[in-house]
Amino acid sequence: MNAPDRPTVACVAGQHVLDVLSEMGIRTILLGEDIPWDIACSVDVPVEVDLADWQACERELRRVQARTGFSADAVLSLRDSYVPLAGFLAARLGVRGMSLPAALNCNDKARMRRALDGARIANPRYAIAMEPKEAAGLGDVVGFPLVLKRTRGAGGGAVRLCPDQVALTAAVAELTAAGGPVQFLGEEYLDGPEFAVQTLTVAGATEILSVLRAHIGPPPRFAETGYDHPAGLSAGQEHEVTDLVRAALSAVGMDFGVAHVQARYTEEGPRIVEINPRPPGGVLAHVTQVVSGVDMVRAAIEATLGLPLTRRAPQASHVLYRCVVFGQPGYLSYDVDALRFFPGAKALDPIVEIDADPGDLVFAVDHPDGGVYGRVVLFGDSDADLAAQYRAVTDELQVRVAKASAGAPPSPDSYPALVLAESDSR
Repeated sequence: MNAPDRPTVACVAGQHVLDVLSEMGIRTILLGEDIPWDIACSVDVPVEVDLADWQACERELRRVQARTGFSADAVLSLRDSYVPLAGFLAARLGVRGMSLPAALNCNDKARMRRALDGARIANPRYAIAMEPKEAAGLGDVVGFPLVLKRTRGAGGGAVRLCPDQVALTAAVAELTAAGGPVQFLGEEYLDGPEFAVQTLTVAGATEILSVLRAHIGPPPRFAETGYDHPAGLSAGQEHEVTDLVRAALSAVGMDFGVAHVQARYTEEGPRIVEINPRPPGGVLAHVTQVVSGVDMVRAAIEATLGLPLTRRAPQASHVLYRCVVFGQPGYLSYDVDALRFFPGAKALDPIVEIDADPGDLVFAVDHPDGGVYGRVVLFGDSDADLAAQYRAVTDELQVRVAKASAGAPPSPDSYPALVLAESDSR
């Protein structure tokens, strides 16, 4: 290291991780494209470079190190698309970072499935189409219904459930509309409750930080509509899920870092859906910090640098997370003034956010243009406590939606009552 008390991290994109690095007093070299001036001023060395050109990134990083004398002790990214680049740079520079095989296996869904197969971990049936025209035959191998995914990137927004060949053909056309080379993964549809497992891996040993029950909206969108902690599993079932997650992370080669792993508990037992080598999005990282005492972003930095891990006592044992979703399209109404009662300034304050304004047209959760319009996240020490808080929040907000029709939106008095999402819809 440059100095025992001031390590240097080369960071590939990501605003929040930069804020945490600054709080920790760690020197930062930022690699990014078109870095905004305010972010450039907040890091020690900004480097603008084409992140798709890995060799150029290596050259620029070596040039900066030679010019400034700041030798990177580690390379880190907590964005899915740039984790492989960070692994490549760490390997080329011979410094700390997630191993390149792990980064590639997590970033590419087909590689992940092959790695699990290699470790004899049960997979759903799957097949790979190296180009879109091959995707028409995925149903012959996998059967229907199948789940179609791009092998890289795009997240849940590019996942389609295909009940038959007609739906598969339409999904392939939709997911290739943006152009460019696309490879597809077709997977057997896994029926059963879904769980989000947050992990921390240090020197190949994985610690489970949280297990959350996920609530999933209807097809074709499969929007995440909420989470619960505890997850509602028996002790035996939770051991099955967490043992599978540890084995899967070992199979893909995870050595240092954090992960957000999605699994489903089927009639044949738990199965891995996806492995994401980063903290979860939204407020789930905050939820994990509340129930585990571990800040996943800080932990990822500390694990990568080989620093002692910062741990605090858990602050709550129960969490209720519900998304604002709608069962029908229409015009939105709610009490805007009620939001001021939920500032979310303290760690255990209710988080109440609505991402649309009164009078906005909203769509149903299963509509292609619909999805999630906000969230309510509550913390407590019992299910009864959470239920009471939830009733109080919904009573204050008075969220309503009126059926969309031609002409101007109806008056708020005509809006029928609407209940925020509380359970799975499959």
